[in-house]
Amino acid sequence: MMNKLQKELINLFRNIISLSDQDALEKINEFKKLNSSWNDDSETEELLLHKEGLYLYRLNRLEESIKIYKGLIQKENNKKNTNFDILGTHYISILKSLFAMGKLNLVNKLSNNILKNYNFSWGTNLSILTYLIKSNSGTNLHKYINKINEIERNMGTPINLHENSNNKVLFLEKEFRRANQEFSNIIFEKNQNLLKKKLENYIKHEKVGFFRNQAQNYLNSLNRNSI
Repeated sequence: MMNKLQKELINLFRNIISLSDQDALEKINEFKKLNSSWNDDSETEELLLHKEGLYLYRLNRLEESIKIYKGLIQKENNKKNTNFDILGTHYISILKSLFAMGKLNLVNKLSNNILKNYNFSWGTNLSILTYLIKSNSGTNLHKYINKINEIERNMGTPINLHENSNNKVLFLEKEFRRANQEFSNIIFEKNQNLLKKKLENYIKHEKVGFFRNQAQNYLNSLNRNSI
């Protein structure tokens, strides 16, 4: 059950969606000033800092954003039960800022270190491998072939078997973003009948098996609830 502070945090996040990035960041800072205990609850603290880091990135205050995510990574690594999905998200946020700053050598080095030291989910690995390639198009991905094969299997996407690993990763990442965006747009449909029709059409034509299955599961859930 959520406490009062967590409920207020959810309201904050809802209210800043329609604001400019600068105004949203100011609302976050106001929230921190008005709620002196915001960092007493670790979950609230981490959610708020993650959102702050995101808006700092959007405002091109990249060093500040990186500093926040480095702190979040340290906190997550110090936990007895590390949440590797969250940890991977924080690392990707740092790579994104470093890439925007043009620090390609650092992006390359950090990407390699992450892939070497962590066994993240295939989706997280896809993003990290993409940054690795973008930081140096000549990168040899042979040592990560098992991770690439895992991504292929889980995405269930038709791909040219003779394509080199770098092109495979870039293609898979592009397809992941496209399919994810299309699926996300569909599930915001409020009309239930129209939503079902859109899902059925998506399932019929979508080539990325992972999102096709997601859509099928979502449609099955809607049909069960409508009985």
